[in-house]
Amino acid sequence: MRPAAALLLALPVLAAAQDSGPVSHVGVLTEASHLSNGTPDWTSVTLQVGRQWDKRTGVNAELTETRRFGERDTEMAVEGFAPLSPTLTLSGRLAASPTHRVLARDSAGANLQWEFRKAWLLHTGLRHTRYPSVDITEGSVMVEHYFGDFGALAGVRSVRGFGTTEYVGELRAAWYYSDTSSVSLIASDGNEASQAGPGSVVLTHVSALALVGKHTLGAGPWLLRYGLHYVRQGSLYNRSGATLGVQRDF
Repeated sequence: MRPAAALLLALPVLAAAQDSGPVSHVGVLTEASHLSNGTPDWTSVTLQVGRQWDKRTGVNAELTETRRFGERDTEMAVEGFAPLSPTLTLSGRLAASPTHRVLARDSAGANLQWEFRKAWLLHTGLRHTRYPSVDITEGSVMVEHYFGDFGALAGVRSVRGFGTTEYVGELRAAWYYSDTSSVSLIASDGNEASQAGPGSVVLTHVSALALVGKHTLGAGPWLLRYGLHYVRQGSLYNRSGATLGVQRDF
């Protein structure tokens, strides 16, 4: 299950560290989604704090409060990334919800990035998510290429749950119009985990389209983060909405 806020958080959330030294940040991100079946709107607020020592080394912590299907949940997460060699970078993320009425009980994932040629990256990942009713295991393989101020990514994810394995295709296109500003278009299609209601998770066909970005305000240190999304979650409902946040580096 990859809500729009997760897509936005999946992009680099720390401004690139400058040669002058490490960069810390604090930020707030909000999301609101409207569902087509008359279910109350989904909302969430995420507080983030983090520190980045260089372009390939950093850590980030998040606290999120979410409202879905009339229920409220809190989730805590920590993630980090560090180089293993000049061409390999390892990243990982741990998350847990002490309430888990609609969110997952917990999740753990790791990703490996390999620059196998200049401006060509191979991403592989594995994530295990536990809901009260089912465990979902997701693997991914993606190839990314940078050319000029642009980047493109294509990949596939496998989703294992309920005794079956399904697949999701994903495409991304990005424009990096400054060192700390970018905009990306993300499209995905396939069978993956979706919420049918409080405590109910099913595998269904999901098609999603999102526009996400970050924009430095003036010369900094403020950064605006934003996103628009539309998700068709099988015959359950269609979900559309926006994300908006602000981040300060120091």
